[in-house]
Amino acid sequence: MSVLINIDVPDLEKALAFYRQAFSLTVRRQLGADGLELAGWPVPLFLLRKDAGSIGAGDQPRTYERHWTPVHLDVVVDDV
Repeated sequence: MSVLINIDVPDLEKALAFYRQAFSLTVRRQLGADGLELAGWPVPLFLLRKDAGSIGAGDQPRTYERHWTPVHLDVVVDDV
């Protein structure tokens, strides 16, 4: 079992610059035009470009205002 960290961001390039500078993370792989997998932490970190106002969990629109958390975890298992 492992855990993945996913962070929705409105601007992929700005987010990449932040995580590189703040935590010295590096790009492990590009996932199309809207995703990056970063390396350098004990668990993989994925930056996922999602526009503000697009639908997130359930029917809730994404906002990037204070106190809205764009972080979600995935638990990877071999067998359910």
